[in-house]
Amino acid sequence: GAVSFTSFAVICLAIAGVVHTGVAYALYFGSIGRLGAQTAALCSYIDPVVAIVLAAVLFEEPFTPAGAIGTALVIGAALVGELHFSRKRKTVECASKEETK
Repeated sequence: GAVSFTSFAVICLAIAGVVHTGVAYALYFGSIGRLGAQTAALCSYIDPVVAIVLAAVLFEEPFTPAGAIGTALVIGAALVGELHFSRKRKTVECASKEETK
């Protein structure tokens, strides 16, 4: 059928769009500047994973094999990146300590 817009539907849409989305983006982008680059990148990678999990849990949307594979790939890539940069940071710290001796 045809979609009809009532004044109540428009008000609800405006509240969801302006208040909920606006507040969420203000909080996200307001705090992202206080984080390190690696932590900010990790948050942006994890965001779609949280969306998929919340959609499955809260809205009972199907958690498909493609969603599971994508989730595993995102989390795996985040872990590999975190471990790689963690080791690299320790190597740089050790090298700089030895140079100052």
